[in-house]
Amino acid sequence: MKKNKDRILVIKLGLFFLLCLAFIPLSKYLTQYVDNK
Repeated sequence: MKKNKDRILVIKLGLFFLLCLAFIPLSKYLTQYVDNK
């Protein structure tokens, strides 16, 4: 049971990390878009 919980935690952390990685270029693109307006 404990092992399964750890795996879920790792998956959640991995998804969060991927979200952050995807958000960095997105925020840069958004700031450029807003500055051009």
